[in-house]
Amino acid sequence: TVYKFTFSVPCQTECIDPTAAPTSAPTSSPTSAPTDIICEYDIIDFSIDGEGNAIDPAATPYALTTVYDDFGLAIEVDPDYNPNQSGYGGPQGFNPRFWATGDPTAGTAMIIQESNIAAAIPNGGGGRIIITLEEALDEDMQVTLFDVIGTGGTIETFDSSSTLVATLPIAASPAGTSSYVVDLRGDVEQVVITFVKEGALAELGICRNKLFTKPPDGGSPPSSDTTVPTLMPTTSPAPSSNPTHDGYCPEDVKVLNVVGHTEPDEIPIKIVSQNATTVTFDVFNAWTEREITYLYDEFHVDQVGSTDCYNYENITKSFVTRHTAYCFVSKPITIVNIWVSGPGFVVTLDNAEVPECCDPPEGDAHPKVQYTFLVWCKPQCPDDYIVPKPAPSSTPGRQLHSVPASTTNSHNEKVVEPVHGHKHSCEPAEHPCGDDANFVHICHYSSKLGFQTFCVPESDSDVVGYYPRDSCGPCAQEGFKVMK
Repeated sequence: TVYKFTFSVPCQTECIDPTAAPTSAPTSSPTSAPTDIICEYDIIDFSIDGEGNAIDPAATPYALTTVYDDFGLAIEVDPDYNPNQSGYGGPQGFNPRFWATGDPTAGTAMIIQESNIAAAIPNGGGGRIIITLEEALDEDMQVTLFDVIGTGGTIETFDSSSTLVATLPIAASPAGTSSYVVDLRGDVEQVVITFVKEGALAELGICRNKLFTKPPDGGSPPSSDTTVPTLMPTTSPAPSSNPTHDGYCPEDVKVLNVVGHTEPDEIPIKIVSQNATTVTFDVFNAWTEREITYLYDEFHVDQVGSTDCYNYENITKSFVTRHTAYCFVSKPITIVNIWVSGPGFVVTLDNAEVPECCDPPEGDAHPKVQYTFLVWCKPQCPDDYIVPKPAPSSTPGRQLHSVPASTTNSHNEKVVEPVHGHKHSCEPAEHPCGDDANFVHICHYSSKLGFQTFCVPESDSDVVGYYPRDSCGPCAQEGFKVMK
């Protein structure tokens, strides 16, 4: 008699010393209404521009508004905020000045320049640094200031109609840094930093969904040549027995993680068929404006978790390859990893590593990005809501599509209701948090910050299934780290 046993073995230890893993009930009370969402930040420290090129404040003293377009924002100054002591706005009247502070923490910062002289000097009369968001940001922005003098100032957020959303006070920090988390929920379009006297912007942390495109504003229908869906589903033919084959369901492929900075034009996976046990999908070139030397994809080739990784060289714009992946027995999903490498990516920001199992060529020094996707093996769009496939675009590349949400929560965030009876990992009735009935507590572990409690939409709680130390409910020990 022969028996076969299949085990799931985590790649990191599950044992925590000196205490066990988080208990089912918290040992200390969480904050009254936590609203933080797990986020990975793109850091702008003003030592490089949006394309990763080094900035020399002596050679390029003033910043153009387009210097950080790749981060989806524009930065300007209002040097005339204090009429009694106006500053200087550079060649265009609204340009921030780069300032090599000499401080190891602050590094290169942005200031309102005092006057039209060679030396960088913060304006003693203060002024405003205005950050305009040019694309959707997920949750918040981390603002780090340096050498704030006098009575400090404020950080204000404004929505698309220029209405004040919120105000944060700035404390003085002479010769030191101070950091603030700015909430961007509620259609925030501008962040305005006001200094009463001298002050500098040392760093920005941008939290955003790396693969997200805004739907049309205000619910108005898109023009005939747009590929972005309307806010409500349009009339379409009756769906077939395999909706994702004849229609496009954005909920079927989700981004779990991105290592690096560069975004594709759209999610580079297109589902061909699903049967709950396997999913057949195409991987295509979604980076049509960038030169790609190598592409690698990894997926599950059996139901016990074995994976294969394939590599491809000299990727053309029309590149496409098809695979069939097996799905987890306990849940109709599978995980797909994609790496891209080439001279078209950013040396200082795209720093992913391709695993040896993918047989990367020796000497590949190109910058690399890794994308991890969750792919559903059963359609996640309801039968009566099929997003039509986008019409071919007349311009290179393709656009991402976002599914219209059926409801919004108290923070004006989109919440897509579960379909096909799918239940998420954590139940709001068992792990409630905040004022919204659809939000749950989860405990997330990172090697940098240890265990942290977050309040997330119920649909986002599925993340605990992909990280061995994550769990539903508040953490037993906030900030506790597992020692290697």
